[in-house]
Amino acid sequence: PSEEDSLDDPRTPLEFYNRKKTMPLQDIASEDPECELAKKLAEVQSDHFKYGFTSREQLADALQLSISELASEVCISQEGYFFVGDYNQITPKPDKPIHFIAACAPDFKDPKESSKYFKGEQFQSADAEKALKQRMKSTYDNIFTSCRNMGVTHPSLLGMGLGVFLPPNKVIA
Repeated sequence: PSEEDSLDDPRTPLEFYNRKKTMPLQDIASEDPECELAKKLAEVQSDHFKYGFTSREQLADALQLSISELASEVCISQEGYFFVGDYNQITPKPDKPIHFIAACAPDFKDPKESSKYFKGEQFQSADAEKALKQRMKSTYDNIFTSCRNMGVTHPSLLGMGLGVFLPPNKVIA
């Protein structure tokens, strides 16, 4: 089968988790106890301190998160190099590395994700608005904490705020 066929195959891990990305982690594990995520979560529950959880309550809160929500709590940060210079020409390795950061935002093109916070054009409630703002604040906190830890003093946030994750009925002027 072609690579495209394998993306639609519910037996592939990518498609399995893509279809379940808005479900709470504990629901994924209980629905399919033989999946790798369920096995890992069982291991975490047996010794939550080993995995950085300070209490069973903290673990229970994490298990209520979906994969999409959990992803927006993660910031991947590393040093690397650009090997492209003027006019997109390949250049020698620069003397100093660049600090790369990858952080996820909510994907409001997914109806399950947008319906957590919005009803039509409005927030569902004051609590939904507060929850979304807290989620976005956490994402930015992770980004800026990473910058501080890596000594970055002048970050360039090119991909932030471009509106690629807005619902289809929203447009940036």
